[in-house]
Amino acid sequence: IWVDASIAATASRSNFSEIEPSRLALERAASPALRDYARMMIDEHTGLETQMRAMLQAKGVTPTDNRVSLGLHQQLATVLDQLRGLQGAAFDAAYAQHMLASHQLTLETLDASLIPE
Repeated sequence: IWVDASIAATASRSNFSEIEPSRLALERAASPALRDYARMMIDEHTGLETQMRAMLQAKGVTPTDNRVSLGLHQQLATVLDQLRGLQGAAFDAAYAQHMLASHQLTLETLDASLIPE
């Protein structure tokens, strides 16, 4: 059963699944458009994270990890390791694929778990 604390942990892990690879993309992406996209992802997801943390603090809620949030954390570590080993066009392709998959997973999690609960 999803409660505020577990939803918050999952949302936070999802934000960092966008932020951390995007920080790496600022350093490694060959495409200027992809670096612009990475900047946008950092700005938007950092803003979301800041707003969420303020709301949680006001409600006295501390995020609590769960199966989904821990899975996102583990997946992020794997993705970052993979991306660190790439450069140029290979990095760009892997980063773009990760971002697509990460956003798709977020939508699926919302549709299948969070919204129905």
